[in-house]
Amino acid sequence: MNDATSGLIDIIEPTAPLVSTSNLPYIWLAAALALLLLISGAISWRRQRCQRAARKRLHQLQHNLQTGNTSQQQAAYALANELAQAYRLRQLQAEQPPQLLPPTLHADWTTLLNTLDQLRYQADASMDTASWSQLFAVADTCLRRSGPC
Repeated sequence: MNDATSGLIDIIEPTAPLVSTSNLPYIWLAAALALLLLISGAISWRRQRCQRAARKRLHQLQHNLQTGNTSQQQAAYALANELAQAYRLRQLQAEQPPQLLPPTLHADWTTLLNTLDQLRYQADASMDTASWSQLFAVADTCLRRSGPC
């Protein structure tokens, strides 16, 4: 009994491994959930960044129109282009609002596109400043609800 380790081995119990096989599915589940949250956050960040850029261009267009740097017809074409890019549409149609647009905005979408079509395709069409402000407000609301650009 003069052995140095003879008494300690009997007292200390072996410990279980830190990662046991019974906890492995939970670890995989937690890792998958963390990856899903990371991907979701990246997609949301990209979408918000794209929407902010489109809305910034919209406000710049409104400023250019107010200062007289852009004609009303050019502004109507640029506004229609912003909406088409935001919703990834080849052609804007008043009767067919984008699927991502909530039903509460369908009437505003129809009015917006009918007004833009009138401004783009009629040679002498023009609007006053208050009507343009209202048109830009509706377009801004639609851009906030747009897809991933």
